[in-house]
Amino acid sequence: MTLLGNLEAGTGTFGRIEPGGRITWFRLSSPQVARAGLLHIAFDPPGAPPAAWLLSSTVTSPNMPDAVIRVVFDAKLTKIVSESVAALPTQQCKAHRLLPVRDGVLVTELTSATVARLDTPRGVARQRPVTLKPADPA
Repeated sequence: MTLLGNLEAGTGTFGRIEPGGRITWFRLSSPQVARAGLLHIAFDPPGAPPAAWLLSSTVTSPNMPDAVIRVVFDAKLTKIVSESVAALPTQQCKAHRLLPVRDGVLVTELTSATVARLDTPRGVARQRPVTLKPADPA
């Protein structure tokens, strides 16, 4: 689950609800998103290394970045081992949802009525940290 934040900024916090109902909380440490409001979380298909895609959004405050964050966890899902951040090219777009695809992630932007695509470099294993970049225009 993600925490969107308060009136002026978020907390960069999200959690994992474990079997039995216990919540393990995680907090982003990258300066760009440490106080981000997190609107959405998405996961790679089953069988992939433990990782998540998070979406920071200006939906509730213009003081938050519209950005995609990729976090990779340790094997026991107890801590974040790497974090990658990519600011969306259309800031103040009120980023809305994420959809992981084979080599990256799709992001819906409400105010621009578009879908952004961020790619991971080809050939990079998903368990290693990645640098996200905007997709090449078609």
